[in-house]
This record gives sequence, C-alpha cells and structure tokens, in this order.
Amino acid sequence: MAELHSQPDAVRLLPLYGPSGSGKSSLALAGLVPRLAQQPLLGYERARYVRLVPDDDPVTRLAGALAWALTDDALALEKAREIARVLQRPNQAGQYDGLRLTANLFLDATGSPLIVLIDQFEEVFAQCKQPEQQQIFIQNLLHAAASPSGALWVLVTLRSDFLGETQRYPTLNQVFSHQGYLVPALTSAELEEAIAKPAELAGHQLDTSTVKLLVEQTEGRAGALPLLQFALTQIWQGLQQGQEPAATLAAIGGVGGALANKAQEIYDRCNDTEKVIARRVFLGLIHLGEGAQDTRRRVSLDSLVAHHEDKAQVRSVVARFASREARLIRYRVMGWVGKKRWR
Repeated sequence: MAELHSQPDAVRLLPLYGPSGSGKSSLALAGLVPRLAQQPLLGYERARYVRLVPDDDPVTRLAGALAWALTDDALALEKAREIARVLQRPNQAGQYDGLRLTANLFLDATGSPLIVLIDQFEEVFAQCKQPEQQQIFIQNLLHAAASPSGALWVLVTLRSDFLGETQRYPTLNQVFSHQGYLVPALTSAELEEAIAKPAELAGHQLDTSTVKLLVEQTEGRAGALPLLQFALTQIWQGLQQGQEPAATLAAIGGVGGALANKAQEIYDRCNDTEKVIARRVFLGLIHLGEGAQDTRRRVSLDSLVAHHEDKAQVRSVVARFASREARLIRYRVMGWVGKKRWR
C-alpha cells in the first residue's frame, strides 16, 4: 500500500484473493486494517474505515455503508438514499464519479481519507444479476481509487475461483493482475503456531500430539480453516470443563466432522415440521454456482417463511443453528441470515 500511496497516478485498490476459507477476510480485518490504524497512510493522522459485503445490490450496500460512516445514526437512512442517487448518476462524460465526489467531500470536511473494505467481492458477480448495477458499482470504485487526491482507498477480498469474472472489466482485471495479492495457504509451522499460540497465551498449552493431529487434518484441505476454528472452539470449551484436548477432538470426529456432527445433532433434536423448515432454510442460503462453486447467500427471514408457517417458529429453528454452540448460521437482529461453510 505504501508503494501505491507514493504513485499519484495509481489506482489505489488492493485485491486480496485466494480459495474459499483461505483466510482472506481474516488477513484484511485482523491484519491489514489494524496495521493501518497503528500506522496511518502517509500525510494523514487517521483514516475512516468502511466495510461492506456486496450482496445482490452492491450500489445500495455501498451507499448504506458510507452513510453510517458519514452521518449520525438517526440520519443514516436518508443519507444512504441520497448517496445511492449520487452513485447511480453518471457525469457529463458518462463516468460514474459519485464515490469519488463523496470521498473528496469527506476528506475536505474531516482531513481523513476513506478506506473501503469490500469483503466477499465475488458476490458482485454471483448474486447481483443486473449487469448495469455491476458496472456502476465497479466504475465508482475504480474512478474513486484512481483520484489523485488520495481521498479513498479500496481493499477487496475475492474467492480465486471468481478471478475469471474480472475479465469482463478490463481495468479491474489489470488491477488484479498487477497489484493483487494471493493469500497463500498456511505452512505446517504457521498452522502449528496458529493452533498452539493462542492456547498457550491463555494458559492452556496444547499437547504436541494434538497439535500435530489438528495440522494433519487441516493442511491441504480447501476451506478447512473455518472447520479448524470450530474444532478449536470445541476443544477450548472442553478445557474449561477439564476435558483433555485429545479426548474432545476424538469425541467431535476431528476437524472434518466437528461442524457437521454439531449440525446433525441439532437437526436430530428437531421435530418433523422443524426439520422441513431447517432443510428449506439451508437450501435458501446457498446460491448454486451453475458450473462454478456454490456461494452463500444472505436473505431476509421473511423470505424463508412459507405461506402456511409461523414466522416465530422459523425464527426459533434459525436461532438453534445460529446459537453460540453451533454458529452454523449468522443471524442479525433485523432478520437477515447467512450460512457458514460447514460441509
């Protein structure tokens, strides 16, 4: 990022890409963003961070995220509508420069640049079915990121199996080609440290054989990091109850079986009606890739309720899979849900 900052004609967009479950979001949220908070961009004392997941309407999502960053909560909804109109409106040259104008105004007013983190950028291609909206969203990002003012930086995380989609947008494709960063798989030593160090810092050192077994069951498996995270959560809970890590790992079926077994356990406790609801909920949270890998979807709770069902009952089923013991579904209070990778 320092190199991009020093180039006045650069497109200040940094793509982080890699396979599903490779740790792209963790690198951005737990690594890059905190580092930038400690060492702000050259020439600025601080920066404002905005994070969003595109969903099926990326322009509206961007407007909403900007509104929360730029105004008081009570005015955020109206501000979001105003920003959305600006983002959707081309200038006389046919360029979508609304994001650049918004960022420049914010820089003038506060002296702070905006850093926009777009997590799961693949949703622009997988879930947004309106090519025009894809185009408006991407052009806003590129135009703002290329502004000489440096008022806005863009970070994106993208599943690497969607890299081909960027070819439909030549400038974006060039940015990914020239300044993208492939998030590498953790080495055996790095996996060992990621597993053992947090437990050691918490005063519960894991035995070497358990750490080695966890590494063996994780290394080289696509999407295994979320499964490892869940297995470690179960091991931690076992430690709190005086259970040996190896015994917990065996009981939960190892890294591969931990999350699936928990899902099956919750499902088996449901009655017949609740099982029907659970199956439909999980199917509703998957966007079929049609030749590409499937992707998760966020949907409103209302959209998961069949015409003859009680919304409270559907909410109850969702809550069981979203509980702290499972975390198979992320459930927000406003009624939007999304599925965690568990297969």
